[in-house]
Amino acid sequence: MVPVGPTSAKRLAAPPPEKEERKTDNGPDAAAVKENTVLIKKQLHTDMESLETLYKYFHANPELSLLEAKTASRMAKELRAAGVTVT
Repeated sequence: MVPVGPTSAKRLAAPPPEKEERKTDNGPDAAAVKENTVLIKKQLHTDMESLETLYKYFHANPELSLLEAKTASRMAKELRAAGVTVT
């Protein structure tokens, strides 16, 4: 049994300290962040089906580490379709 003295009894009885309220940034960039968040969510919603298909493909066709020829080929194909230059 742990001895409880007057000091530890006060600690046990004291309410927890109040948490500092989180401040929200209402600066000029806050509106841009919110706007970009909405745009990103819309794009993800639009692309979700193709992303899920890609996810399932990779998990259905595993390759050994450092021997990912099919994975690399598929990623290059997907990135080119997205407009990225792949070398």
